Amino acid sequence: LKTRPKSKSSSWIKVSAKPREQKDEFDTLKKEIGISFPEPKTLRQVVTKAPNLSNAVKEGWLYKEGGIRKSMKKRWFVLKGSNIYYFKHKEHKTPLGQITLPYASISIDEQRSFCFNLNTPPRSWVFIAEDQDSFLDWIHHLESVSHQEVNFGVSLDFVILRAKKRGYDSPVPIIVQKCIQFLRAKDCVNQEGIFRISGENAAVLELKNIWDEEEDMFFEFDMLQDDIHTISSMLKL
Repeated sequence: LKTRPKSKSSSWIKVSAKPREQKDEFDTLKKEIGISFPEPKTLRQVVTKAPNLSNAVKEGWLYKEGGIRKSMKKRWFVLKGSNIYYFKHKEHKTPLGQITLPYASISIDEQRSFCFNLNTPPRSWVFIAEDQDSFLDWIHHLESVSHQEVNFGVSLDFVILRAKKRGYDSPVPIIVQKCIQFLRAKDCVNQEGIFRISGENAAVLELKNIWDEEEDMFFEFDMLQDDIHTISSMLKL
C-alpha cells in the first residue's frame, strides 16, 4: 500500500506488511501529511481460552452471516449467562467468538424463513435457524437473557406461533385482545377518529416498552390513566 503525501518534495512511504513496522510508518505518514486514519474495528469478541460452558441454557446449530464476507456459515452456538459463544465444530472447546447480550435488541427478518437479527453496539448479527422449532426456541431464550420481547413490527403468525409454544393457544395475540377489551370497556367503538387520531408518542412508546419487558396475559391497561387514542395506536404498531 502506498499513500501519496501532499508535499511534492516528500517521497512516497511504502507500508510494511509487518504489524509493528506498519504502525510506525502510518504514524510517520500521519504527521507528514496531516491526516488521520481510522483505527481498525474488531467485528467480533475474540476468545483466547475455552470458557466454562457447563449448565449452558441453550445450544444448537445456527447459520451465521459473516461480518465482512456476507456468506452464511453453519456454526455451533452455546448460550451461557449473558453471552452466546459460537464454534466451528460442536466438539471444539475454544470458540471463534462471543456475543454479549444484555445490550442486544432482537428483530425478526420477515423476508427469510427462520431468520432473526441480534443488534449489538459493535454490529448487527444475522442468524438463520434450521427449522421453526429451533427458531422459536432460540428467540425465547435470547429474549429471556436480553429482557426483551419481540411483539411489535413482526407478523401475527410469528406472535401466535410463539404464544402457542408457551402454552397459550389462541388465533388472536394477547396484546390485541387487551387493546380490544379496553376499547370496548370505554364504549368507544363508534367514536369518530378512533383509528385516525394518534395517541401521544411518549405514552404509546411507554406502553410498548412495558409490554415488551413483561408480556403477561394478566396485564391490564389503566382505565383512568390510559386514553383511547393511545390504546388504538397500540393496535397499529
